[in-house]
Amino acid sequence: MGDRLQVITAANPDHVVTPTNLWDDYTNSDPESDIATGKLAITSRTGRLPNIILITPDTERYLAHHPQIKELRKYTDPSALTKGGLPSRLWDMEVIIAPGIYNSAIQGLSTVSMSYVWGKNVIIGYVNPADTITLARTFVLTSRNMQVTGWRDDEREGDWVRVVHNYVPKIICNDCGYLLTGVIT
Repeated sequence: MGDRLQVITAANPDHVVTPTNLWDDYTNSDPESDIATGKLAITSRTGRLPNIILITPDTERYLAHHPQIKELRKYTDPSALTKGGLPSRLWDMEVIIAPGIYNSAIQGLSTVSMSYVWGKNVIIGYVNPADTITLARTFVLTSRNMQVTGWRDDEREGDWVRVVHNYVPKIICNDCGYLLTGVIT
């Protein structure tokens, strides 16, 4: 997943911005303006309005306590909040919390070091599987489609089922994405 960030940054460095004031600086930061800039960049390049914002749990925790978000939460039904307290929609975009983690340690040589796949970054994007212009798409490998196997394990006294699904996620259109890097310390 980290190489997907590299695809966005390497191909289009102007799609990558670090906010001047990080979002955990509640006095000086302006996440709404930073996000609006990203939305405008995507719309001006593609003619599409961004519809998703991908946020890690660390960023969610800080952003949920930001004064701009607290103001929005006043008018949001509590059942429409994420587990971390963000509205499920921010500025007309669906909020997607991305808790994926990986072990960044060298296998067998060092202790486990778990990190979020997306770091302290936020991705704004336009995603529509029915459109030819979309940030990303997941392709199912038909040559090795879904495989289901089952077996009985008498030692554990149970039947087991394993499902293998082969797929490849790909960035389709870099112009449909905008990366805000290191939004919190």
